[in-house]
Amino acid sequence: MTLDSTTLPGPISVLMAVYGRDDPAHLAQAVGSIYGQTLSPSEVVIVIDGPIRPELEAAIRGLPQDPPTKIVRIAVNSGLGPALSRGLLHCEHELVARMDADDICVPNRLEIQALQFSSDPGLDILGGSVSEFEVSPDRPSAIRRSPLTHKDIVFWGRLRCPFNHPTVMYKKSAVLRAGGYSSSFRGIEDYELWGRLILSGARCGNVDDVLVHARIGGGMLNRRRGAFYARQELRLACHLFKIGFLSTWQFLVWVLGRVPLRLLPPGILSRVYRLMRTKSP
Repeated sequence: MTLDSTTLPGPISVLMAVYGRDDPAHLAQAVGSIYGQTLSPSEVVIVIDGPIRPELEAAIRGLPQDPPTKIVRIAVNSGLGPALSRGLLHCEHELVARMDADDICVPNRLEIQALQFSSDPGLDILGGSVSEFEVSPDRPSAIRRSPLTHKDIVFWGRLRCPFNHPTVMYKKSAVLRAGGYSSSFRGIEDYELWGRLILSGARCGNVDDVLVHARIGGGMLNRRRGAFYARQELRLACHLFKIGFLSTWQFLVWVLGRVPLRLLPPGILSRVYRLMRTKSP
């Protein structure tokens, strides 16, 4: 399909959040992968969530302004959910592409997603696969895939996270209609939103294409385990059961399956995640 005014669904906002521990070099790579897209976004909205180091501030101030970069500041670190909620209100366009501050988009990511929205106007959210790497995106360690069709997303979304958050492009109106990001499930706020989006009747999809190269080094896995995250998993299961997203048996599977994973030692947890993902050749 050729890119022209008749095949594009409209302008695109890119939304990302930055906080004090982010690496300036990684941020530059992440934003560079957005500015180098085959389909340029109309704006990039960066939420600075709390105080940041001078080096990171300098990197943000040095970002190009074509397309325009809009900076939204939050005085005190509030977490990813509240930061994205604030940033979403500053996005001027209906289509919003999420991006993390240390990941790298493939060059045609926005083009792939925009053309899918154009061919399916009823679509509300579209994600894709993630290639995980530690040193170089050219040497991925695994591919993290998601269910593709709306039907499969609705079914499997009650047992595993149905979207790779840094890959999603969604309609701003659909996310706001579902209530936006929550501030109550820090670290897993995306999954809680997907549950409400599905319950609201949103049309969902994923492409099998790798859209984002994601860094997994720096102890990322260790940061996503422990008693805090186990409690968050349990709270999320109770919440999703209460609002009718999980049935009784799905709730039990969640509690007996997902919650204990957060308490496993890092080495064992790493092996479990490798078994759950598709290894790259």
